[in-house]
Amino acid sequence: MVAAAAAAVNDDVKTSPPRLAAAVAAAAAAVNVAAVAVAAAYQNDVKREEKEEDEEEDRGGGGGGIRRPKIGDKIEVRWKLDNGKDTWYTGEIVSLTRGGYMVEYNDGEVHNHPLVKEKYGDEWKFSLTQVMHISSNSSSSSSSSSSSSSSSSKYTLRF
Repeated sequence: MVAAAAAAVNDDVKTSPPRLAAAVAAAAAAVNVAAVAVAAAYQNDVKREEKEEDEEEDRGGGGGGIRRPKIGDKIEVRWKLDNGKDTWYTGEIVSLTRGGYMVEYNDGEVHNHPLVKEKYGDEWKFSLTQVMHISSNSSSSSSSSSSSSSSSSKYTLRF
């Protein structure tokens, strides 16, 4: 399709400027259609790979028990500081990219990271800060260590 548009541009250059403009517009449209098709194919590949990995994890396989990060996951990434030391910064995965995952940090900065399973624990990890909804229906009535006056409570656990 792009080759046909390019040939039309070549033929129309010889005839008239209005035809040239139309041929250039047709070529641009063909390139745009091709770009959309490539983007759609990439998204389909990402979805297929995620589905295959999820199915593998459901069967008990997969990278040592570490699941693939997903949009919305809270993670921590190790950053090297200028003084040679390193520290962990917390952020949330906001999108998938060809090179990995786009992470928005708590301070508002956004960076792309590969987040490969082989680097889990060394360069990145899932955040240990979790928010849990605990219902009195799911707790044991024989528990004497604590009681809750509401049917649903929100706790933030930090390890």
